[in-house]
Amino acid sequence: MFERALANAARVASSSSASTPFTAPSAVESTAVRGPPPAMPRRGILHDATYALTDPQVSHALAGSAAGAIAATIVCPLDVLKTRLQVSTLRVGGDAYVSTLQSLSAIARTEGALGLYRGLTPTIVALLPNWAVYFTVYEGLKEFMEPAHGDGGGSEATGAAPSSSPHLRHMISAAGAGMATVFVTNPLWVVKTRLQVQHSEALRASMPRRVPYSGAFSALRRVAAEEGVRGLYSGLAPSLAGISHVVIQFP
Repeated sequence: MFERALANAARVASSSSASTPFTAPSAVESTAVRGPPPAMPRRGILHDATYALTDPQVSHALAGSAAGAIAATIVCPLDVLKTRLQVSTLRVGGDAYVSTLQSLSAIARTEGALGLYRGLTPTIVALLPNWAVYFTVYEGLKEFMEPAHGDGGGSEATGAAPSSSPHLRHMISAAGAGMATVFVTNPLWVVKTRLQVQHSEALRASMPRRVPYSGAFSALRRVAAEEGVRGLYSGLAPSLAGISHVVIQFP
């Protein structure tokens, strides 16, 4: 009788286990925990700006612009004097600029402190495109002429001719970058020069008669409207010849 009871209990247990499938505890827990994937954090303007600043070309352009702005502000009085000395002529009457200290003193006395900093605005405005264009073109040309790794031939991606000397590649890249920079920034240098000399009493007789420019951007618009492209690119040839110092400096 006791054996019959054990047999009945065994049959009930086997039938219940067959009707209810076994589920692993880990599977149940993972099913309960699993949900929709977490939302990705939104990237704002600050994040994009921070990421952009890590780019070497952007950081080089900004660093060069900042350093150039500081240097331009410090030496602006000397730059004004240099420009006026370049366009002046020595006269017997002594109304021209003849020495550095005397000329700086005369500018400050007749035009005030503002006279020593004429042309500073277009100089600072030109610095960012100046360095941005320079480093972008310089790195692009240098990479274009970089020989392919391994076989010493030209670049496989661009088909560029190989250059045997790395110094020659740097010089060509610097020359191309300097030319591109001159073409982009020459209108601003024209405006800077005219702002620096238009209020000079010593140069008034030798300067063309025109209504004085009220500011850098006003001068840029007037030169474009009154003189066209030829006026904006006055002095382009000497500026292109002046890129030789960049070719020598950067290799």
